[in-house]
Amino acid sequence: MSEPKAPVVLSLVGPGRGGSTVIGRILAAQLGAPFPGETRSMWDWTDFQGGPLCERSCGCGRLICECPFWEQVIAEVPSLLDRQFVAEAERIHAGTISAMGMPLYLLSAQKWLRSLRLPPGYLPELRRLLSVIAEKHGSSVIVDTSKSPRYVTLLRAAGVDVRVLQVLRDPRAVVYGWSRRREVTVGKSGRALPNLSTPMQSLTWDGTIVQSWLRCRVEATAWHTVRYEDFMNDPDEAMRRSLTALGFQTTAEQFLVRREDGWYADLPVQHSMQGNENRVQTGEVPLRIDARWRTEMGSRDRFVTSALTWPLAALYGYWLW
Repeated sequence: MSEPKAPVVLSLVGPGRGGSTVIGRILAAQLGAPFPGETRSMWDWTDFQGGPLCERSCGCGRLICECPFWEQVIAEVPSLLDRQFVAEAERIHAGTISAMGMPLYLLSAQKWLRSLRLPPGYLPELRRLLSVIAEKHGSSVIVDTSKSPRYVTLLRAAGVDVRVLQVLRDPRAVVYGWSRRREVTVGKSGRALPNLSTPMQSLTWDGTIVQSWLRCRVEATAWHTVRYEDFMNDPDEAMRRSLTALGFQTTAEQFLVRREDGWYADLPVQHSMQGNENRVQTGEVPLRIDARWRTEMGSRDRFVTSALTWPLAALYGYWLW
């Protein structure tokens, strides 16, 4: 079996609850690229990621293992259902997000990679998975929303051309988003995502920014930063500026529509296997800034978040005081 050509990966990096799903879907539609969601978690069967692959729902509405697109991918990458390989991959993927791995990663990306004790077949299999996804979609590009700076280093180690779009959002909105009870879709039911404490999520916001700037920016072939608020206010301008900066050419088809009451994205069905509830919306989807934190976030949580994030937040134009 011949190896398909490795795709270019447009990887969205940044804190969770930062708007990466809707932004990623828009970019994928404009590029004519697949949007598998968080490829980092495809071999991760933990409850936090939605459990075993065949229990998860695809963005098309079917179960993953009943979706024609994913059936083709699994047929060529059977390790997706190999429990032994999955167990090893779960350990590796935990290392891309654990707080304990951050100091070593900041010291040296190569030392961090060695600390993962990667099995010989892991990086070729990761490259093959991404290649097959792109091939079955008929594209040379994949839009990934794993959000982890360390996962970008893994992709580079696998020989993939990674171009990073750092997606930032007001830390108060991010922390408020994590305080609300959310569920991931698992088949016809759901599993609740954990609520993280305000101090922990504030420090996670800081840590993601620092890792992105000091390490991920160096690993990427191209790098650009966009704020969620700016993207929602003028998605057409933000999208074109981002894709141009990252060296992509967009399709002639226009997926963004401006009406009297604001912007809409005309989103097609996309075969995502991980992400929030926005991944299943199709048709004209209104693009509006979710600002519920302004009225619903408690004063104590605002103060703690601002105190822990203001130096970095101010660098990106978020004035918290």
